[in-house]
Amino acid sequence: MRFTLVFALAFLSASGQSKEAARKEIEAAYVKALDAMRQAKSLEDLDEINRSFDTQDWQSIVPGQQPRGWAELRKYGFEGLWSPMQSAELLIDTFDVKGDTAVLTGRLRHVGVKGDVALIPLKETWKRTVMGWKRQIHQKFPPGETPK
Repeated sequence: MRFTLVFALAFLSASGQSKEAARKEIEAAYVKALDAMRQAKSLEDLDEINRSFDTQDWQSIVPGQQPRGWAELRKYGFEGLWSPMQSAELLIDTFDVKGDTAVLTGRLRHVGVKGDVALIPLKETWKRTVMGWKRQIHQKFPPGETPK
């Protein structure tokens, strides 16, 4: 009975969330995930980031390739999925929420270990779950292209 009450209260508070609150929650999740990615030491670390940050049906879409989920990407191993970096941050250009779905466009600013900076244009779809907002689609675009 207590679990049902807690679940109902969590659902009610999440369903009344403002656009600004949703954006802040997603930005905070991104900061946490990027920090965990920077500190990752194993494939198991990357598995944990995937579990806590992404939905189970998460898809990565990269120009010129078919959409892929975590199980398919995981086959590349830790060395194929992780690269050392000084820092990374999400720069949001547009953000919209409709019901339990949020869509953002922006750039991922990635600073490599030698100080090289890359701005990766992206569009992401997020879903509100009982555990909070989780990323469902991560779509990268060629440098200089503006996601719509």
